[in-house]
Amino acid sequence: MSYKNINPPEAKKELDRNTLFIDIREDWERELGYIPRSKWIPLAQLSERHGELAGEKAVIYCEHGIRSSHVLSILFDMGYSNLINLEGGFDAWKQQGFPDGRKDGGNGR
Repeated sequence: MSYKNINPPEAKKELDRNTLFIDIREDWERELGYIPRSKWIPLAQLSERHGELAGEKAVIYCEHGIRSSHVLSILFDMGYSNLINLEGGFDAWKQQGFPDGRKDGGNGR
């Protein structure tokens, strides 16, 4: 078994259900925009902060979905099972015209 991939419209439904979203991008990437209400755990901090995901259903995303898929493979091997990858990452999210926390007043930090 492995983690699940979802596309941006499926991710939007998860956001509407108040599923936790984790942004693993760098600070300069986050400054350009992010998914509203997402929690920011930069990739460099994930090894020390992964416990914040324990027991949570969460959608993990990066800019294009590559880093997040790698991270999810590692987290799955560590025993996490309720994590989801956003295919295409924040870039695909933006291309769908979905909300940007920076522009739409999200509190994401």
